[in-house]
Amino acid sequence: MTTTIRLRGPADIITVLPYHLGYRPSDSLVVVLLDGPRVGMVARLDLPPPHIDPQLVVDELLPYVLRERPDRVVLVGFETRPGHAQPAGSAMHDALVDAGIGTVERLLVRDGRWWCLDGDEACCPPDGEVLPPDDRVPAVADYVVLGRQPAASRDGLAERLAYTDDPAQDARCAALIHELESVRRRPRPLQRRRRRVLEAWGRVLSTDVTHEEDWAWAVVGLLDVPVRDLLIAWLCPGTLELDVFPLSLRRLAATHLPARDGAWVQESDLAGLDGLDGLDGLDGLGAIDPSAGADGMVVAGLAAACRRSPPELSPGPLTVLGHVAWWQGDGALARTAVEQALAVDPGYRLAVLLQRMVDVAARPPRSA
Repeated sequence: MTTTIRLRGPADIITVLPYHLGYRPSDSLVVVLLDGPRVGMVARLDLPPPHIDPQLVVDELLPYVLRERPDRVVLVGFETRPGHAQPAGSAMHDALVDAGIGTVERLLVRDGRWWCLDGDEACCPPDGEVLPPDDRVPAVADYVVLGRQPAASRDGLAERLAYTDDPAQDARCAALIHELESVRRRPRPLQRRRRRVLEAWGRVLSTDVTHEEDWAWAVVGLLDVPVRDLLIAWLCPGTLELDVFPLSLRRLAATHLPARDGAWVQESDLAGLDGLDGLDGLDGLGAIDPSAGADGMVVAGLAAACRRSPPELSPGPLTVLGHVAWWQGDGALARTAVEQALAVDPGYRLAVLLQRMVDVAARPPRSA
């Protein structure tokens, strides 16, 4: 299912960006790439301090922009101090023009106002234009209906995934860890256990958990590496072929997990950087597809599982969430999840691999 949201102009674009990024950018440069009416990549970087050469921003972003070969680029500077966005924005603008990008436009946002830096006074007065309240932009209401609410900051994304202290959950998880060790080499008990784990994940991903035990089964179940990897393969079609898993495990997944061709599966053509996401038709001439980012029922269930994961068990759920976010094009959430996983276990190999893919803005593979 695709929901198309129309945007009426720059003010709508600026107002909607936090809902698409997942948080409200501050002191940031946001780069939006367009190919005809379609926006392919949106990336965000912190503005460098005044003593830092803004060329470093160019060195970081320009290779990704040139790889995409956009027809047009929109640069949006979010600043809290007048002039803070100018060096990085100007350096990036000049580099893009020198690289042969046909059209480069700059917008500036500060203190609830916005400016079009490449227009004349008739287009944008010296004092800028007041940004409309969120509830006055129709596109925002559509995002809210879809369950998308931006965190106050990027740090707010991490808070949404943080463990909620629960001694009872700690005890349930400890008991299941002990049980897992006892059945690892016993096929029939292990199969029964995997069935219980995937039943729990089916309810978690459908946000239909009615028994507290489901959270423990879901979290501890990811210590079983084939189950963890199957969950990622199932939720991110194209990342790993299902036929590498035992038939018995695939049958359990087909029975208990959401259908792979359900409405939550997105085929957006996106990549990795912080704040990366896909838009479709900016500038009031096209439309935005808010379902392209990592949101909705599946991500809500995964985020809830992260909050129910005792810290020592959190790398598994966080890495699964990170893969789904990356696969759906939400670079900010993917990076946040993987950073939290590696903070607990710097050697967690699947998280290390995902971090590398996000760092180089690798595109997730897609199923046919």
